[in-house]
Amino acid sequence: MSAAGEHKLMVRVKEGEPTMMVQLLEVGGGEKSLLRAQPAKTGDLKQALARMSKKAGQEVSLVEESEDGSSSRVVEKGTNEESFTAPRRHLLLGKARVPITVNPPAVLAASLPKRIVCGCAVQPSLRLECSESGETAFRWWRLPEGGGQGVQVGEGRVYVPGEEDVGMGLAVEIIPRRGVEEGLAVRTGPEGAYSA
Repeated sequence: MSAAGEHKLMVRVKEGEPTMMVQLLEVGGGEKSLLRAQPAKTGDLKQALARMSKKAGQEVSLVEESEDGSSSRVVEKGTNEESFTAPRRHLLLGKARVPITVNPPAVLAASLPKRIVCGCAVQPSLRLECSESGETAFRWWRLPEGGGQGVQVGEGRVYVPGEEDVGMGLAVEIIPRRGVEEGLAVRTGPEGAYSA
């Protein structure tokens, strides 16, 4: 795994679950998952970082910034939950500084109706986490035969297909939001949901 490019670490912690989800993403031109782990919340931080380093193929450490931002120290002790969710912390991937986002807005499930009719409003069925549908962005795409990116044909939760959509595929890209924070975009269409 290369340290080139920008990265971010997403940490999802849900009350009542014994594990947490830690996902390292490469950002820029879309988001690509590079590393995913589910350490125990009460597990040892050193063990979690060692496993992440092994998967990443380079040293991974957790660093805490001072309140004034003038200095930092490596965090070596504590449980996974308290270590990854504390304020002013970031991950070091080799020498690259990686920001940590805790409980980002997310699309857990999304689908379109199996049958879409010209002139009848269509909207996705979705399940969101740490986001409200009123803050979520929707982009509709007309897909050419044989697949491909397609052409954006609308925005908003609801789309009304027209005659130009007959015989074409239809997909919606869902970008979950909470305030100014954006989660990982998901696109759903004829084949089901996948990360955009």
